[in-house]
This record gives sequence, structure tokens and C-alpha cells, in this order.
Amino acid sequence: MKYKINDLNDLEEFAKIFLQKISIIKSEKALVVCLNGDLGSGKTTFTQLVANLLNIKEKVISPTFIISKIYNIHKNEYLIQKKLVHIDAYRLKNEEGLKNIGFYEQVENRDNIIFIEWSDIVKKGLLKNCISINFKYLDLEKNLREVELVD
Repeated sequence: MKYKINDLNDLEEFAKIFLQKISIIKSEKALVVCLNGDLGSGKTTFTQLVANLLNIKEKVISPTFIISKIYNIHKNEYLIQKKLVHIDAYRLKNEEGLKNIGFYEQVENRDNIIFIEWSDIVKKGLLKNCISINFKYLDLEKNLREVELVD
């Protein structure tokens, strides 16, 4: 499903739709969300909006330099998960880097939802049933983007 994003309000509406869709998923492992797209296309902003909807109290920033950050999820209307793991794979060379940050242990815990920016860099190391979202600029001057939720 593709969505046109004109502004922050549109992206927040997409975040709500996304959370409603995944709220019905029952899994024995963590939910893994793969975020891909050009630099500045909205991956981190989307994660921040999701974090806000999940009542995360801390400020969510891109973990570009620390690679991975974990946030506590507070009671919300969408998910039962207790932790949001935010990974920025941009600085990882390949899937081997996932081992070093404890990704495979985090995946085993169904209380986690894991967002991986630049997941295409580590795609060989990811589970087959990741939820993928692609971000793309349609018109840079008009700040028009397309967000595609890949089923």
C-alpha cells in the first residue's frame, strides 16, 4: 500500500494506520520493521511519530553514532510490546554487525518492536517476515514523499 505524504500530519496519520495494522499481529518473536529510503526521506521522523503514539517519554533521535537505542513503551492504544529498539544500520558494513549489537537476542523477545533504518545494508541477516516500509521523495521542492507499506 502506497501513501502520499505532503506534511508531518500526513506522516502521523500513516503512523497511526501502520500501528493499527500491526496491532493484530501475534508473534512469538519481536516485530521487526525495516525502514528504507533516501537520506532525509522520513525514516527517523516516522519512528519518532510512532514512539510518540506509543507514549515513549524520551526524545527519540537517530542512533546513527550509537547504532542502537532502546526505549520503554508506556501504556497505549496500539501495542502490547514493552520496548522499542531503534537501530540505524547505516554504519554497519553487513549483517555481521547485527550480532555485535545484540539484535538476535532482541528478536527472540516478543516484548520488543524493532525499527531498523537502512535495513537493506543488513538484509541477509534479517528474518524473512520483516515488515518493510519504503520512503521515497516524489518532489523535493514540494516536500512530497511516497511511503509504501510492503505486505
